[in-house]
Amino acid sequence: MQIQKRDIALSIVLTIFTCGLYNLYWMYKLTNEVHALSGKPRTPDGGTVVLYTVLTCYTYFYYWLYKIGGELIELRRKNGLPPDSVSNKTYMIVTVIVSVLYVVVTMLDYTIQFLISATADAAPRHAQLHDETLAFGIIVLMVVVGFIIVAIVHSVIAGIVLWSVYKRKDDSPILVYMLMALLRTYGLTIGFLQHSLNDFLQRRDSGAFQPSPSSEAPAAGRISLQKPLSEEGAEQSGNS
Repeated sequence: MQIQKRDIALSIVLTIFTCGLYNLYWMYKLTNEVHALSGKPRTPDGGTVVLYTVLTCYTYFYYWLYKIGGELIELRRKNGLPPDSVSNKTYMIVTVIVSVLYVVVTMLDYTIQFLISATADAAPRHAQLHDETLAFGIIVLMVVVGFIIVAIVHSVIAGIVLWSVYKRKDDSPILVYMLMALLRTYGLTIGFLQHSLNDFLQRRDSGAFQPSPSSEAPAAGRISLQKPLSEEGAEQSGNS
């Protein structure tokens, strides 16, 4: 199986323009590639992963992210690489940008829905002017309250992500992956995995791997209690 680096920006653009369909193909390819490299799969094959994700309306995605992320981290560690190739600064910048975009898009969505509702109720009815004004006010209030709730929830999640990135002491990015996925940035979260995989492939091709600690020579200071064969033979010959 030939595994090559994948363009992350292009993959995200394709995910957007295909309304998430390319994201499923991306999951399929990434799963099979990580399995082939690690030799110790922690999830089903790529096709089964995509099927489970679709059947569970992306709920399975979080479980897959946790397992495949751990498998990729272990692969990098075994080859003497840090578990994550993405910097904390990158995580923080992406989180802020995604949060702002999400709030702006949500505001536009609520505004469009409001205009559609207002236009549908715009037929002049002089006898019911008071009721129409009241209904209009209720619609405005619902739109504003809904937008505020969405903005607050998303801001809280984004704040947790930023705090976790800033305070994390472990180099493992699993927690960051899971929190980023809660922002519903599925394509971007897979992009972080792809970045670590691309970094692994680049270092492998350039021969930059270092031996993992488990493959190093035995630690100094170990003393063998078994005598050399030559000494044992000499003692036996002397006794005889």
